[in-house]
Amino acid sequence: MKSLAGLQNRREPLCEYSLLVCPCGDILCKIEGEREHFGESCAIEPHITIANFQAMESMEETLIRWMRRICLQQESFQVTLNNYSGMPPGTIYLRIQNGNPFAQLDSGLKALSAYISSCACPPLQLVTKPRLSVANLGSQEMYDKALVQYSRKSFHATFEVNELLLVKRENPFEPSKKVTVFGLPPVKAAIL
Repeated sequence: MKSLAGLQNRREPLCEYSLLVCPCGDILCKIEGEREHFGESCAIEPHITIANFQAMESMEETLIRWMRRICLQQESFQVTLNNYSGMPPGTIYLRIQNGNPFAQLDSGLKALSAYISSCACPPLQLVTKPRLSVANLGSQEMYDKALVQYSRKSFHATFEVNELLLVKRENPFEPSKKVTVFGLPPVKAAIL
């Protein structure tokens, strides 16, 4: 027989969460300038998605504790954005040159996925090929034209990732809200 608390939890709506890397400073201005070429609204800050998941709000405190521990095991790292690519039917994005730090984060987040699934929530979705979207175009025709133009264009920028941002929304029709920021420890100096 299931407990009353278990039945109440099952009725609790699921929130959508995303773990993000957000560039800042000069790099952010450069990326926003590129987005303006596409006429993209800058209501959503440019970001790189690491993971998406759904969970009950009552799980949030535990999720934050687990994620903080995972982030403390990941040193700050650099992200190099290198030129454009696309994903049909309409996304133009900046490629990430070295995905190794993201793979390390994915490894730590797998334990979190087991916890989420054990609470009768859909499994955590890790982004296997991280990228930074510049434009989401409405039609295949617009996408094809933009991809031809941007495949010849050059973009190169590097920024330091010192923190990760956790955001959530209660339904897909509302903007995401900041939940918390996870600091990453600085890179340890090599001992010679």
